[in-house]
Amino acid sequence: MGKIDDLLKANINITQEMEEQARGIYKEVSDFLHNELCDYNPDIFPQGSFNLGTIIKPIKGDEFDLDFVCVLKNIYETTPSALKKTVGDVLKKKYKGERLSEKNRCWQLHFQSFHVDVLPAVPATKFDLYSELSDNWKKAPLLIPDKELKDWKDTNPLGYAEWFRERVYQNAH
Repeated sequence: MGKIDDLLKANINITQEMEEQARGIYKEVSDFLHNELCDYNPDIFPQGSFNLGTIIKPIKGDEFDLDFVCVLKNIYETTPSALKKTVGDVLKKKYKGERLSEKNRCWQLHFQSFHVDVLPAVPATKFDLYSELSDNWKKAPLLIPDKELKDWKDTNPLGYAEWFRERVYQNAH
């Protein structure tokens, strides 16, 4: 079993250097968004494989996928397209040309060896209730824009990560 584990680590997992590069990209993008969107009290966090620590080499192509959520907590009335435009306009200030592209639900940034999907979001409970929230919004669903549907979609990346970690822990014991 040791040889299989070594083979998997060498051919699937990212290297320590790549992990450091991914963390540097996260810091660069999140710091920039925090500074530029400070009026909206943003919360930027990784989702998916980056959050779960399960980043693997891509099967096709050579870019690793990093997914970040950009939750704007101080935005009370908006539309899906307006929310996406707000985040996109900020990203366009720093990331120009082919480095930035619009996708159905996110903005995609291209870095050496990585592409980063920045997903604009609002807390579903705050948007629906227009009330002040504590950190409890992190356990609630988020609303994200869907360009194709021209509507909101709900998602819960932090809830999913919590569920995933609970299952891993249960299966380990």
